[in-house]
Amino acid sequence: MSERNTGIFLPGHINPAEIADVFARLQSMEPQVWSGAEAPRVGHGTHAGHDYTHVALRFFEVAGLPVLDLDAVPGAESVDIELGEVLSRIAGSAVYLFYDEENAAGGAARFENGELVDRECWDGRAFMPIHRHMRGAEVVEDLDPSDFIWKPASAAMARMSTPLLGPGVLPDDEIDALIEGADAKAVLVVSEVKAPPPAPASRPPSRRKKLRGLLRRLKDR
Repeated sequence: MSERNTGIFLPGHINPAEIADVFARLQSMEPQVWSGAEAPRVGHGTHAGHDYTHVALRFFEVAGLPVLDLDAVPGAESVDIELGEVLSRIAGSAVYLFYDEENAAGGAARFENGELVDRECWDGRAFMPIHRHMRGAEVVEDLDPSDFIWKPASAAMARMSTPLLGPGVLPDDEIDALIEGADAKAVLVVSEVKAPPPAPASRPPSRRKKLRGLLRRLKDR
C-alpha cells in the first residue's frame, strides 16, 4: 500500500520492461537512482471494465508530487513532469492521483500525448487551505467546514481519472484498492552502456617520411 496513496495510472496494460526503459532514459534523474528501495514498481489491474497500469515510486509516495505540492507548475526539469510527459506519449495519457485523508490533501494531474493538460490539488495541510491549479495557487477562505477539502479534491480526481479508470475513483480507500489490485512489482532499470568512442585511425606516413625511408634504403645499397 502506498504511504500517501499516491500513484501513476496509465490506460491499458503496458509492458513493465517498457516502463523500466522510460526510467533508464529520463534526463532529470540518473538511472542509478532507480535501484533498491527506489526501484519503480509496475502492475496491471482492471477497474469498472477499464484495464490500467499502475506505476509506483517510493520517491513520490514519501516525498510527494511536486506538480501537486508546489504553487507554481514545475517545468520539465522536475522528474514528475518529465515522467508524466514521456509515459503519456507511450500510453496516450497518464494520471497522477494523490489522496492523504489523515493530513487533509488530495488532487490529480493529467497528461495527454506528452503534455500536462490539467492539475488540481486541494491542500489543507497549511494554516489556510490552498487550491492549486494550472494558473498557480490561491488561499481558500470559504470552504464548507463539513466538506473542507474533501469534496473539491474528490471532484478533481473524478474529473481526471474517469476517462482512464472509469467512474468511482474518489476517496482514499478506492485509490488504495486500485493500488492493491494492480499488485505492482519492482522492475530493473538498466542504464544504457555507451560504447567508447572509436580510436582515431593511425595516420598514414606522410609523403616526406616515405621519401626519407627511400633515400636511406638507397644509401645502404
